Amino acid sequence: MTNITNNIAKKVITWKEVKQYINSGELYMLRRSELQNTDYQIHKKKFVNVDMAQFMLDKLGWKSEELQKLNDIVYNTDEKRINGAFKDKSLFKLAVNDFPYYFEPDVIHVLIWSKIKLPIYKTDKKTSDVKIGDPNNNFPEFNKPMKKVIASFLKHTITDKYCITEENYCWFINYVNLQSIQAVSHIHLIIKLPAKYKGNHEAFFQELKGGFEPLP
Repeated sequence: MTNITNNIAKKVITWKEVKQYINSGELYMLRRSELQNTDYQIHKKKFVNVDMAQFMLDKLGWKSEELQKLNDIVYNTDEKRINGAFKDKSLFKLAVNDFPYYFEPDVIHVLIWSKIKLPIYKTDKKTSDVKIGDPNNNFPEFNKPMKKVIASFLKHTITDKYCITEENYCWFINYVNLQSIQAVSHIHLIIKLPAKYKGNHEAFFQELKGGFEPLP
């Protein structure tokens, strides 16, 4: 098991552990090394007076007015969001996580940003009540239709197009209190690099970014 002190991973998180923590709901166990965490904290201090949601929107080239219209008018219910998510390429965008967790060298951490809010958890206070390391945690319940849509969306490209099996990728959406940017929904996608891309994260990401397809 990976030892965690002050939210810092003391050793590399193995692929087996990555899968285990995501499947068990222990998302807080996915942490950075001391060096990674130092870099992340320095980055946060640089933007201490910056609206991080707006910063991310600018980085993605998205307008807050468009997201507000999509979520308040066009997709203003969970049902509409579930049915509309990932149906058009303009509704999502991939980016490499600039501050990934302490994973093995052949693992890439990608973020899939969505203009439409993704109601992955059922609405209750449990989502924000998850405490790091609390053995009595009562994890929030999945919104199964949303989970199914995300799983289908990922499989549509990762497995059907790139032949990467489910054993070699996994995903999650952080609980509210673990999210650094809450205003823009995003999926954490973690993939074991195919053999031909080992040691070349950037080449794999560029191919994945260009080849990711919306749901039919």
